[in-house]
Amino acid sequence: TRTGNMAFNNTNTKYFFPKVTSTQSTDLNMFIPKGEYLIKNLRLYYMENGQRVYIQNKCLDDTAQLAPWELSPGLTASAEALQEEEPDDEYIKIYKKGEKVLYNIFYDDYEEDPSKQQYWKYLHINWPPDGIHPDAGKVLDKPIDRFYLSGKYTVTHWQKDNTLRSGTVGDADPYNKESNAVDLTFYVDGGGSAPWITYIKTNPAAVKENNSYTLAIGVDDSEKDVLMLETEIYHNGKNIFTHRKENLQANPSGDYPETLIGGLPQAQAGVYQVICTVRDHSGAGIKSYKFTVVSEGKITGNVYHTEQWDANRKKYNLKRFSEEVNHPFQFNDYIAMTTPRKRGTNVFWSGEKFMLRAETEGKPSGVTVKINEPDSAGNLRTTGYYAELKNTGRKTASGAELWDGSLWENSMINKWGRKAPEILIFNFTAYYPGETVKEHTAAVIVDSEHDYWQLHRLW
Repeated sequence: TRTGNMAFNNTNTKYFFPKVTSTQSTDLNMFIPKGEYLIKNLRLYYMENGQRVYIQNKCLDDTAQLAPWELSPGLTASAEALQEEEPDDEYIKIYKKGEKVLYNIFYDDYEEDPSKQQYWKYLHINWPPDGIHPDAGKVLDKPIDRFYLSGKYTVTHWQKDNTLRSGTVGDADPYNKESNAVDLTFYVDGGGSAPWITYIKTNPAAVKENNSYTLAIGVDDSEKDVLMLETEIYHNGKNIFTHRKENLQANPSGDYPETLIGGLPQAQAGVYQVICTVRDHSGAGIKSYKFTVVSEGKITGNVYHTEQWDANRKKYNLKRFSEEVNHPFQFNDYIAMTTPRKRGTNVFWSGEKFMLRAETEGKPSGVTVKINEPDSAGNLRTTGYYAELKNTGRKTASGAELWDGSLWENSMINKWGRKAPEILIFNFTAYYPGETVKEHTAAVIVDSEHDYWQLHRLW
């Protein structure tokens, strides 16, 4: 059982659902509460090799994009419902007092058990003069949808499934399991006569991947009280840095000094949110600043078996070692084993088709793979085997593009690992505008002590 968060915009708009081609019907109404929402930056994905592979990852910002979609029964759409807006990719939300908070929790269960019970637990860090929320620290059976006390809220949510089946005899409750817990953070603004943030800036203005940057923050207060400033930096929704500045005092002209923050982690690709809170004895003001760091290019390559050859590998291990051995080996560790050796996920027979996958950032124009092998002196030399990968149009959960391909030629049969295991180095290369090139290598072990066509005799 698992839960997760789906982010929806809270404007007065409608649901849109994709057409489903399946032999099994899907009733989305059991997951989604009644109401009006706009699905923005909708992401539909499936799991492959432990990763999310996206089949829908774009905004619905024009009625023409509804061609492959149909509305759930009883719902309507209009051009006004799809007005163009700035993409809402802020992970951390700031609400005003009394504003409705939308959680939009997605619940799923591997055994398709329905949810029996929900749990909500709130952590509240309050700002003066507001006190702590009366339900903070309690485990609730439903969410709180409006807040009238300012501060930072972190809600932990989990659910319990219902394993009771029709005709079940006895108490099923001992078999009901709790899901994983997810944390959602949001803020409620103090408002009123509280001090405020005048600006938040980065230096340089455009932050680049793997580069350093600093923050500059301005504050003000109508009463010119002594202030305290707290700055929190979130990267893709995760808090990575917190800074506090005490005793901020206005000069005789009524101006507060600019707060400069350095020593920040080097910028990585993704969405950054800087949330600043300034406080005095009467209240707190809050402001959010968002910037995106675009990857300048990165590639990560992987070499894996076809489904049939991986099944052969597992059968080999089960026959000899009573385990599938679903993990890789370092070459030196593999060589040190006595024969027969356990064949890890990166151990191949010569003659297998090499399945290739690359994850890229920064929108390369092309991706290639070539096989190198070490010579007697340990230097790498090319084997002449080469492949161009194709962009699948799909992405991982982190937004990396997926490129797929394969390598096989008849001449590979019996080429490597006949007398002793050998190592092959696959060089993945991504090509970017301006002659920029990014590379990554992945190593595999080829062990062909037994010919691949004789393997069926071994079990």
